[in-house]
Amino acid sequence: MSRKIILAVLSLIFMFSTSACDSLNPNNKLVETLKDTYFEDNQVSGFISTLTNQIDISSTYYTFEINRFYGNLIQINKEKLKILVLTKISSMTQEKNLSRALIEEKDTISLAKELEIQLDEDLKKNIINSLEKHLKDESKQTPNTDQTTININQQYKLQIHFNFLSIINSMNMKISPSIKELIKSNLTMVEKSLTLSEQKSVKAIYYTYFVKKWLSIPVDEQTVTEKLDLLRLDDHSYLFLPIKDQMELKINGSDNGDISSTRLANEILVDLYGIKSLKNKEGTLKYISDYIEKMNNLTYESSTIYINDMYEVVYLSGVMGYHEFRKLKR
Repeated sequence: MSRKIILAVLSLIFMFSTSACDSLNPNNKLVETLKDTYFEDNQVSGFISTLTNQIDISSTYYTFEINRFYGNLIQINKEKLKILVLTKISSMTQEKNLSRALIEEKDTISLAKELEIQLDEDLKKNIINSLEKHLKDESKQTPNTDQTTININQQYKLQIHFNFLSIINSMNMKISPSIKELIKSNLTMVEKSLTLSEQKSVKAIYYTYFVKKWLSIPVDEQTVTEKLDLLRLDDHSYLFLPIKDQMELKINGSDNGDISSTRLANEILVDLYGIKSLKNKEGTLKYISDYIEKMNNLTYESSTIYINDMYEVVYLSGVMGYHEFRKLKR
């Protein structure tokens, strides 16, 4: 497998000014999507993924956040939603119920926090034990093939470790020394295996930065900032990879920034320097406004894809310090 292919895989793995605020107003598409995907019976409530036609915890979390951001466009039965979340949390105490990437589990804990669900210490310890066992078992799943495949596997594990550490951080818990060393070891292997071009990927920068932060590993702030500068465009959006590197590696990418890369880059910068120190804040808010206006004119393949895109917008708005639409409009 060539380096061009590994970077293409890596990109998938790691992948408002006041005058502009009117375009941010929720339109009928969003309201109808919320209504169409909301589910409630006599026990639970949540949101349905149109990709599976089932209640999905990640879709529920993303849609809940969007609805909250816009001032509760539809009414959600929070008590029944808490039952859904608590059921998912209870299942997390057994490793066999965990998703491989731990994305669902990360979103579950994030939603529990939004709903102000208090977890007792014994439950949290049982969850961590299950998660750590998952990481240990996952570490044994190393492909015995070519080096490129091994590198991709290590990069995917970095994502899993990021999600794991995010959960630990949200629950304000500590990890065992052995798991810390396991994560550090994989991180070291990932950093050694990345080419110069791969190191410039916004997702590679993002995952390595936050894993290091959560493990209290020193980060070269200047190098991180310089790498992000290479990805920033005039409209204050960010590329997933510099255009020059895309062309050299013949990746079918884009010379336009994307909402996900822009969110990842700004999340790092805000963590490094604080929201008040950002020089491009107003430009980023203008980009968000323009992006939502563009979304309003797009036809999405499914409601779930639309919600995922809108969640990135809401997430980025939060990163920029605007957690509610009404405050964004001021």
